[in-house]
Formats: sequence, C-alpha cells, structure tokens
Amino acid sequence: MDLTREQKLELYRYMRLNRVVEERLVNLYRQGKVVGGLYRSLGQEATSVGTAYALRKGDIVGPLIRNLGVVLVMGYSPRDVMTQYMARATSPSGGKDCNLHFGRPERGVISPISMLGALVPVMAGIALAGRMQNKDIGHAHGGPVRLYVAPMYFYKSAKWLSGITVTRKVQPGYWEHLGYDVDAWVGRSNGRDDDPTS
Repeated sequence: MDLTREQKLELYRYMRLNRVVEERLVNLYRQGKVVGGLYRSLGQEATSVGTAYALRKGDIVGPLIRNLGVVLVMGYSPRDVMTQYMARATSPSGGKDCNLHFGRPERGVISPISMLGALVPVMAGIALAGRMQNKDIGHAHGGPVRLYVAPMYFYKSAKWLSGITVTRKVQPGYWEHLGYDVDAWVGRSNGRDDDPTS
C-alpha cells in the first residue's frame, strides 16, 4: 500500500505527538505528579503509531503499556493521557487507574493489562465471544475480524477461529522457553511467519 504525502505527514505528526507527550510525562513524573510508574516507548513510536494507523474502522487493538501511539491514533487526546497518568477524576478511567490502563471497546481499544502476555487470551476471548453471540466484531469494513495486540519487539501472526487475525507481541522464544506450544495455543499457523528471528 502506497501512502500519500498527507498520510506520511499524519504518521509523522502522531509519532512526534507520542514523543512530545512522553517528554511532558517525564517532567511530570520528576515533579512527583505521575501516580505509579512511567513506561516510555522511546524509539518505538513508529511501531505503535504504524500498528494503529493500519487498522480499519471496526478493527480492535489491545495496546500494551508502552504503546502510547496506539491510543493517540485511536482518538484519545494528550489531555486524556495526562489526566490518566495523574489519576484525575476527568481521566478515561475516572482516576481509578493510571498509566495506559484504559480503553473502550466501542472505540476499538481494549485496556492493557499489567501482565503483558495476559492480553493475548483476552483478545482471543473477545473474538470467541463475538463469534458465539453472532456479533460482527470488526466487520464494519466488510472483511475478516482483525484483533491486534500492539507489538513492542517482534511479533508473529496466526489465524485463529478461521478468518480472525491475532497479532501477538512476543520476544523471540519467550513463550517457548516457558514450555508453551505457541502455534497450538493461539491457533493453527497461517503459513506466514513474520518473526525475522525464527
């Protein structure tokens, strides 16, 4: 897919916005105004922004704690992010949580989970629930459901439940060294291996 000049500028704007918001958050953290930790995506902005930018209307994404660019592309404002990190009542979670632990399925964003790998079965569960309830999750564009766990390092894609694409974040060999059969866990392989390390 070729991008227009306007799309390239928009991608750059989101990456720059990601960096600027995080720089401001670092300042607030040093002032003691950020509740909890601050997990930066320094140098990973393109991964977050590109993942969300490639989504179509109706797709669903599960960002991880270093995927600030995803929530910005999906329509959350820098003010939403700042108030969230400061646990303000006006934040997306109403001050009940901090970091990027917020999302709204109707906006296509599933809230991150502190245990990063736990988001993979949550996304698979969303796909399964939609299928069992005969709901058209992600079908607004007329294609197959596309659910994404926003990647941070390397990723693999696999088909799951026939026609549902699940992209999961993995560090090379992480699940395997824990004894998991990753292809059996997520679903049968679609014959495409996007992990350059395997």
